Amino acid sequence: MPRIERIENWRSASRLNSVEEQGAASQPQSISKSLDIGCGKAKTSGCIGIDRIALPGVDIVHDLDQLPWPFKDNEFAVIHANHFLEHSSHILETLAEIHRICMPNGQVIIRVPHYASDNFHTDLTHKVAFGYRSFDHFSINGKIIYNFYAPFKFEILYRRIKFMSPLRRFDPFKILGVEMLANLFPRIYERFFVYWLPPAEIQFELGVVK
Repeated sequence: MPRIERIENWRSASRLNSVEEQGAASQPQSISKSLDIGCGKAKTSGCIGIDRIALPGVDIVHDLDQLPWPFKDNEFAVIHANHFLEHSSHILETLAEIHRICMPNGQVIIRVPHYASDNFHTDLTHKVAFGYRSFDHFSINGKIIYNFYAPFKFEILYRRIKFMSPLRRFDPFKILGVEMLANLFPRIYERFFVYWLPPAEIQFELGVVK
């Protein structure tokens, strides 16, 4: 079965709520819910945490390669994916699932290792590499014309190449302007210089388009 057909089938199979619940979910909610996917031991404050191992802070234990996830359509206003997507065995289906459980105009906040990072290649559980334009294929405002293969769409609100973890207080690449230049000219940087001065990760913020 083609991958996109599989995505559509998962979208249909994942209707966990009744017709009445779907109607209620489409109404404005007084309390916004946030989800941290693959949170591990470092769950984002204020979020529901889901991971496949029952670590401290994990609220829901679930194998994230098993779809659909145990959530209703449009359940979350904000979804965090901090160094999770690179571990996905089925990246298109996973993105479709994130799109399903996030509200229209909701926000998806992503951190992933850059494909040139030593951290990406060192971890043998990493399966998907990301570059600056990776989400152009699934966005309404990307610069890649081949954006019609997936039935879900996002809007790229923000993206940034980072040379050091944002958790580090001292960042010489930012101070010296290297990070600024890489993000001003990302295509030139990735085409000609990325392996001369490899970055650590990429940050994305996506808006959910429904």
